[in-house]
Amino acid sequence: MGYSNIMVIFKNLFGQKEEIDKKDYFDYDKISLNVRQKIFFIISENGYRLSNEIFPKPIEDLGDLRYQICKHKGTSNINTEISHSTSINKWVLECDVINLLRTIEIFLWIRQDDNTQGNYERLQKTITELNDVFDIDKIGYEIVEGKIIRRDSKYLHKETIKQTISLLKNNEFTGALEEFEKALSNYLEKDYNNTISEANKAYESTMKSILTKLQISYTPSDTASQLIKKFYDNDLIFSHTESFTNNLNEILKGLPTIRNNQGGHGQGLDSKKVDKSYAEFALHLCGSFIVFLIERYEEKK
Repeated sequence: MGYSNIMVIFKNLFGQKEEIDKKDYFDYDKISLNVRQKIFFIISENGYRLSNEIFPKPIEDLGDLRYQICKHKGTSNINTEISHSTSINKWVLECDVINLLRTIEIFLWIRQDDNTQGNYERLQKTITELNDVFDIDKIGYEIVEGKIIRRDSKYLHKETIKQTISLLKNNEFTGALEEFEKALSNYLEKDYNNTISEANKAYESTMKSILTKLQISYTPSDTASQLIKKFYDNDLIFSHTESFTNNLNEILKGLPTIRNNQGGHGQGLDSKKVDKSYAEFALHLCGSFIVFLIERYEEKK
């Protein structure tokens, strides 16, 4: 493959919009060979770093990707192909969806570690191209801050999930961000028990982070209800509106209740099955209140 600076995913070709609009749902568990080939082209076109010379030359970096995939999977090789490019192409076309998404994340991680000239701009274009492919082919995932997250409702995805990640990162709430990303990763892997658990942790960590930054004391063992009371007591939330406060408290209690009743311990010999709808509700509920609390924090700080 050549190393081209012109990267284009065509989105407005003749009849393309009509073709795209025919499909009104997202694919999650199946990614076609055509889409996989597009993904490989993007990886191949951007799988290089520039040499440290007066006139830098592109050096193929797909061998590093191959090695990192092997390291992640704990295997000596992903296939028997000699060429790294051919090996990655075959892998992208044949691996299951989870491994394909993880391969993209590993590739982005490698590219983020490249500090050579022009790499940042190339990385951003790479992410844009991959997201364009997901959009055009109605694949239900998106790259946000270097991580792949699942999207269901376009509105909820944009207004809740993406905004939550952005606000947590911008305010340097590292612990809460890691927990929310774990919740999303668990959701992607259909581990709905831990989705709810990590979402709840992220919500509680966000409250603790805000209280810490505002120098409001709390006990590390405080429950979600005890932490939110600190917000009322310090006029961070509209405590003067009693009905709103009571209703908000009840809704906030819902998240740990879901975790304890559906995703917690003490389930006897047979582990309870947590339905996807509960995990999705927990993610959106958690994300909505994280966004609300951080926005209140930004207004008050």
